[in-house]
Amino acid sequence: VLFRSTMVQWAKTRMGDIWQRHERRLALAPLGIAREIQPVGSWKKGPKWLTSRDNPEHIQNAAATFQKYGYQPDRDTHLSLLYPHPLSLTAFELGLPTSNALIPHCVLLIEKYPRITDAFLCDLELFDKNGKRVGLVETDTGHELVGYKSRRGPTLAQQKISLDRDS
Repeated sequence: VLFRSTMVQWAKTRMGDIWQRHERRLALAPLGIAREIQPVGSWKKGPKWLTSRDNPEHIQNAAATFQKYGYQPDRDTHLSLLYPHPLSLTAFELGLPTSNALIPHCVLLIEKYPRITDAFLCDLELFDKNGKRVGLVETDTGHELVGYKSRRGPTLAQQKISLDRDS
């Protein structure tokens, strides 16, 4: 019980921290200058100063770039050319949902919905091969997590878990 409450408190603290960085990104984006995607081969001429960690405005520029292009600007674009290095630190600073940022969410979901297990979440596919969202579905009553537990057999494998507003 102590371990469980400690994990829940840790997850809530991490979620608060992630949310603050997310809010900071939204506030900084209008203040920054988005790095422009340029044709292949012309990056050497580009404004590298915008994403240099030596630039005191590099995070607001990264926020502006993310605001402009989102998660996947272009399949041919290397994210390392658009954002400050290392990318993992930039993702952390911007409050992006990296795998490490998702762990606290998973802990809180498992705590709130006992039918959700770590195996359910590990195998959860949020998007299908065509990019359609399939693991988190919006319904008339809210959102559902849709996943599979293959050990339950083919007819019982699919699980739908209705989430409340906070979840």
